[in-house]
Amino acid sequence: MCNFAFLDNTFSYLLINVSLRGRIISGLDFGLCQNSVRNNFLEYKGEFDGITLIVTVEKRDDHMVVLKAHIESDKPFHCDKISFEFKYSVPGADFSECLVPGGNMSCGIAGMKKLKDYRKTPEDVRFCGLLNGSDKPCLLFGTVIPCNMILKYSAALVEKDTVSFTATNYFTSSLSDKYTLDTEAISIITGLKPIDAMNMYAELLPKIECAEPLIGWSTWDYYFTAYDSGNVLENIEAIKENPVLSDKIKYIFLDDGWQHREGEWFANYRFPEGTKGLAEKITENGFIPGIWTNGCQVYFLTHTGLRKPEIFLKDERGNAITFEDRLIIDPTHPEGEAYIYETYKRLKEDGYKAFKVDFVSTILYAAQFYDTECGPYGAIRRLFSIIRKAVGDDSHIIGCSYPGDCGPGFADSCRIAVDIHNHWEHVLWILEYLQVSFWENERLYRIDPDFFVVRGRDTSKEKETNVFNPFPNPEYRENAPSNRWRKGDVFTREEAETWANIVQFCAGNIVLGDRISMLNDVGMELTETHIVPNKKTAVPLDLGEGYHAGLWYTKEDARCLVINIEDKAMTKELCLDRYGIETPDGISVNKPYSYENGVIYIELKPHESAVISFLS
Repeated sequence: MCNFAFLDNTFSYLLINVSLRGRIISGLDFGLCQNSVRNNFLEYKGEFDGITLIVTVEKRDDHMVVLKAHIESDKPFHCDKISFEFKYSVPGADFSECLVPGGNMSCGIAGMKKLKDYRKTPEDVRFCGLLNGSDKPCLLFGTVIPCNMILKYSAALVEKDTVSFTATNYFTSSLSDKYTLDTEAISIITGLKPIDAMNMYAELLPKIECAEPLIGWSTWDYYFTAYDSGNVLENIEAIKENPVLSDKIKYIFLDDGWQHREGEWFANYRFPEGTKGLAEKITENGFIPGIWTNGCQVYFLTHTGLRKPEIFLKDERGNAITFEDRLIIDPTHPEGEAYIYETYKRLKEDGYKAFKVDFVSTILYAAQFYDTECGPYGAIRRLFSIIRKAVGDDSHIIGCSYPGDCGPGFADSCRIAVDIHNHWEHVLWILEYLQVSFWENERLYRIDPDFFVVRGRDTSKEKETNVFNPFPNPEYRENAPSNRWRKGDVFTREEAETWANIVQFCAGNIVLGDRISMLNDVGMELTETHIVPNKKTAVPLDLGEGYHAGLWYTKEDARCLVINIEDKAMTKELCLDRYGIETPDGISVNKPYSYENGVIYIELKPHESAVISFLS
């Protein structure tokens, strides 16, 4: 057990468990005791069976400590995981209604989970803690970036006033013969409002010079994988004919569907001019060619899949790991590196200068790597380093399902959520991610909220706005993405506008994903008026008040986005004083409103949004 006097007395204990090939050795077995104290630094040390365990607790701020463990021995100790157990208790409190934050692109569940709904919350990455309103002090656990190994959190309600948290560091079997191991570092923040706690966590990373927002058009998601070169050229012409779009759009992307197969990155029969010929046509029309790739996966019935088994990731028994019907390349293997490099080098030589690298998070499934020093996040960094070497610094690399845990400097921009489709359920889904990842912009990369789409029943010339959905009624499985995928009706005008506002307020990439010529006047107006992103990313003022933040403010742009998340009409309120917004000289709202005693009242339809501009 370790002392948390650096923070407060709400942590009654911290227990460490070390798993040696499934054999659990506790910190008590190690006889952990305080070894040294200096300034804001505590160290605990103990020994068991020739293995030394060291736990450090460092005070970074009156509200933050950083915790880490180290084990070492003079012989291999075969450690597969190390877990920390925290007991958090406040007599008389009721934590059952509290929200537990978690998740990022590398996991299936993101956003907020209400503690009372779980005996124990599913293991999640990046975050954990307790949020009970936007204006009340919270508890926030956050993994310190960059990482090498996977660290997952969970929370359990022991009593109404007591919560048990677990943080488990998983080690690949590649490291089983090592003589020393370090866990990832955990920041623990208390006593701050949720938005302040999230900002303090973000400040563990310095701001970086990141790429300017990328503005473009892509074949996804209107065409899905069903398109040809004629469809690309049709949209190029439609963009060129529109004075607003032709001035702003710089990139044209070929998304999934151009390739022969995953792992055989050559144009299929629908592109007789080949990737090089199509890149030349895009360039001749004044745009920069971009292309999608499934960066580390190979369809198993390909030449590479059947003839190069050595380059694929394996499980503990040596069997190839599969994702659906695809194998996963080990980027730390010399032959895997050569395959990746040659693929991207050829595409760059064909004329492409923007590369969307998808399904990156499947590398996290690996039990071992060719490079035994490498963990899952380290392997992803290796993948992107290989791609960067192949395409050069003058290319833009977009990570898709790229975990922010890898740290800055590898992807120019990054998808921060699941796929958008023109259904309200997907907007909610992305908001769940965005409210815990908004801070990544300009600290890790330029964020990409996914495609800008507005087509729907009020915004399109077409009655059917989507390709065929072969699985509209899947069997329900707990927490399965298929439960939500393309559910419900397509966008209303209000929903389309809300999504357009969210993309603009992200201050990230804006890549159109509609068939331009099939948008009606309403759809075109929404597209033209939202094609330029805000200067700075908006922050969720109401973080911790519910499952989805609905008040998004950017001080630099002097604007606030107000979203009615509900399925019914509502009066939304913005109290300037409550959320720390200085009283402006005047306000402008693009929807009917009233303003009394520092509170703005806006009547909104279901899923409608309004933008408040503060005048000075």
